Amino acid sequence: MAPPASVADRVAALAARFTTAGYPHAFGGEVAFAAHAGARPPTRVLLHVFVAPREAAAVLARLAVLGLEVDRSDAVDRIAVHGHASLAWGGTPLAIHFGTDGLHALARPRVRRVPFGDRYLYVLSAEDLILEQVLADAGGGTGRSAEIAAALGPDLDTAYLRAALASLGAGEAPPALQRWLVG
Repeated sequence: MAPPASVADRVAALAARFTTAGYPHAFGGEVAFAAHAGARPPTRVLLHVFVAPREAAAVLARLAVLGLEVDRSDAVDRIAVHGHASLAWGGTPLAIHFGTDGLHALARPRVRRVPFGDRYLYVLSAEDLILEQVLADAGGGTGRSAEIAAALGPDLDTAYLRAALASLGAGEAPPALQRWLVG
């Protein structure tokens, strides 16, 4: 099968495939950012699959049907060691993260179902997207996190965010995010 043409079509295809297969999942990164902050359309895809890395071979087999050609044994090995793999899907970067860390444990029950074109898909909650950004960026550049916080304003669950940062060992929130966590 030829891969879907646009990134939006690829996201929709992934969402449909994982929902049909019964894999608990949520999009993070640019897809979730667009859902929460009305940002530009995504150019890459970050998919969180809330299953153990030992299920990677079965998950990757589901992707082959969508036209994603990948050396499965290499990807499965990377997932076993690191909990994630970065793949290329017809020019679209695709990162798949498996349920190996505290963020996944916190995020799974808070996943949001949002409209996406003429269907729905699951994305990380805004707070968990902020956590994803903070944890991924050791340099502390949290411009996107601050944009998400600004977009949510008083709807941002600051108590959850502070508690989650502490439980994940992230310490204090980066300075760009501090003003949103007061109160």
